[in-house]
Amino acid sequence: MPPTRDVPLGVPALDGRRGNIPQFRGHRPDAVELLEDALHSEGLQVDHDVRLAHRNRTCAVRQSHSRAMCENRIVASMGPSEIVEELKRLQVPHDAIAKVIGRDRTAATKMLSGKRSVKFNEVAGLEALIAEYRGGAPEVRPAPSPPVSVVPPIKNIARRIPVVGDVQAGVWLEAVVRETYEVEEYLPIDVAGYESATLRAMRVVGPSMNKLYPPGRFVVLADPAEAGIRNGDHVVVERRKDSLTEITLKEYVEEADGRVALWPRSDHPDYQEPFYLRTRDEADQDGVKIIGVVVADYRRRDRPPA
Repeated sequence: MPPTRDVPLGVPALDGRRGNIPQFRGHRPDAVELLEDALHSEGLQVDHDVRLAHRNRTCAVRQSHSRAMCENRIVASMGPSEIVEELKRLQVPHDAIAKVIGRDRTAATKMLSGKRSVKFNEVAGLEALIAEYRGGAPEVRPAPSPPVSVVPPIKNIARRIPVVGDVQAGVWLEAVVRETYEVEEYLPIDVAGYESATLRAMRVVGPSMNKLYPPGRFVVLADPAEAGIRNGDHVVVERRKDSLTEITLKEYVEEADGRVALWPRSDHPDYQEPFYLRTRDEADQDGVKIIGVVVADYRRRDRPPA
């Protein structure tokens, strides 16, 4: 039988409504849901003992209202702030939290930083996760190391790509290209699809490709003989003139008339026009050739001083 009178629970969110819970009058089917939400909202203010008493009283109300509803639902015994603090104390991985709440890692990060509230339908799963990281025991123990099954090991990056000089994204730059054995700096990255290719990297200077590669970005280059050259590729071009070797970075574009244009991709007004590679039928006085095809780029971020 449903309650025939209002049921005071001592919860301000509910008892403020004429001192009782009028929702139970008239056998409303959502009464238990209203009670759960109110208890949850009070979780930030109600201590554990009082909350436990509310839970027991709630179960009694449910049994009189609908025994099945009481058996199939659980009122949270932890408040939202307690859940967040315990997750942080136990150092539960963000990925594990995201899996439990059915959201992405960003949602878990926001929840732990206080930028996202714990939803009512997430409480049971998070409490179970906390119990798992406590080892299934309610007593507090030192935070465990995250199990390997939850946090996959980071893949060891075996590839070390040598940085062999700078490339001008703008006018030609006199080349100072070093041999691999002289290189002192390496980029610790893998490039999918080019695991067995010969790769090298160059540091971009100048603004003519700044829409894609701002100054300071590294471009990873494959040998054109291995990777081939496709329309739309970004390429490093070498020009030999007398005893001088110069290089530049541009986009390779095959035009309708058969000519090959090397385009800058920049918002700088000085770099809005292409220059053209000579055709095979023309004298190649400048000795221009493509020496690298961009297959990846990389940016290192320097952290602020401690």
